[in-house]
This record gives sequence, structure tokens and C-alpha cells, in this order.
Amino acid sequence: MKELKKKRNTYFAVALILSVLAVTGVPGIIFSAIHGQALTLTLSIIFVVAGFYVMPILWVKFGELKTPMRVLEAVEQENLYSTEEIASQLQIKEKIVVDHINYLIRNRYLQGYKFDGKTLTINENLKQVRSQASTKCPYCGASITLSSTSGVCPYCNSTVNVKK
Repeated sequence: MKELKKKRNTYFAVALILSVLAVTGVPGIIFSAIHGQALTLTLSIIFVVAGFYVMPILWVKFGELKTPMRVLEAVEQENLYSTEEIASQLQIKEKIVVDHINYLIRNRYLQGYKFDGKTLTINENLKQVRSQASTKCPYCGASITLSSTSGVCPYCNSTVNVKK
């Protein structure tokens, strides 16, 4: 959920900045043309062009992420796993839910589930996530990260045990 929120917030921030720059660019063009300031004129033109062409795209991208976020929230927080339940809860068509679930899985926003086109099930085939430990090699002093309680230092090939 965090990654998707971060992406949506980024679209929002950049779209908002471009909106403000586009609005300030118009008077900037007029002011710069009157006073003969080439650098300010160039920047103002860039602001207006970016605001005119890029800003609408970013606002649309921002808005498009609302429903996938809501679908993800329905799965992760409300524990709804069938497309029928999610569609009913969100009052949208089942096909839209299917498309959004596929998008979420494809972009790794929704992990640890299998999706058969109708129902999400928890993926029992996932390997247990091993905890990682950071330590220093007692032989060469290198900082290393191990996936278990012992391993081999990649720098000096010594066996290293993690102290608990």
C-alpha cells in the first residue's frame, strides 16, 4: 500500500507544482517581454508549455490510481478476496476489479496472493521469508548481510556466525 500511495502522492505533488508554475508563467512571459529579461522569458515559456502539456497528464495519472488504491485497501484491510465482493463493496463493475487486481499484481503492489480471475487466495507456495542479519566479518572487518545465522563472507571466504 505504501508504494502505491507514494506513487500517487508524487503524481499529486508534481501536478500541483506544474499547475502553479503554469499560472505564474503567463504573467512571467508578459513581464519578461516588457522588461527585456531573456532568461525569465525562457523560464516562463517553459513553465507554461510544461503546464499545458504535462500537467493534465499527471492529474489524470493521479486520478487513475484512486480505484486501484481502493481495491488494494479492500483486499488488505477489509479482507475481501472475491471480485464479486470487492465490486459489490466498491460499487463498480467486476471487470474493473479484475483489471485493477491484475494491475496491482503485475506492478507488485499486491504480493503474496494467487489470482484465478475470480478469487484471490493466499499463496501457500511462498518460501518462508528468512530474517536477514547485518554483521561484521571477524576476519576481514567487512560489513556483510547474511540470510541466516551463519554464512560465508564474500570478501575473504571465511565462515561467519551471527551473534544473537
